[in-house]
Amino acid sequence: PQPTAVVAAPEAVPPAPVLVPAEPEMPAAPQPASEPIPASPAVTAAPEQPDDLLRLKGVGPKLKALLIELGVTRYAQIAAWSDSDIAAIDARLGNFKGRPVRDQWVDQAKYLAAGDIAGFEAKYGKV
Repeated sequence: PQPTAVVAAPEAVPPAPVLVPAEPEMPAAPQPASEPIPASPAVTAAPEQPDDLLRLKGVGPKLKALLIELGVTRYAQIAAWSDSDIAAIDARLGNFKGRPVRDQWVDQAKYLAAGDIAGFEAKYGKV
């Protein structure tokens, strides 16, 4: 007799797992900081609250209006001016050319931006 081939029965395939959508995880509630984070000068320089540029020695109403036209409204802006910034502004001041350097606006603005009125007045006189 001839040997008969043994054919294996096909294995049972397990059923595919049923996929159930997972519930979305709720993000953790933000924890309040223990101390407030101080805002940078750029953040605190709100455009709707311009500084009183008339407090700078050498700046009168006409020069104040011209500075605002040029986008200068905050002491912090002036305090951060580099030599090239001063040159660019000075070139647009017309009859007031030379005032930023002569009247030391950058130094004055540093005191005023920092709120150091006593330091300002000691060096430049009453505000």
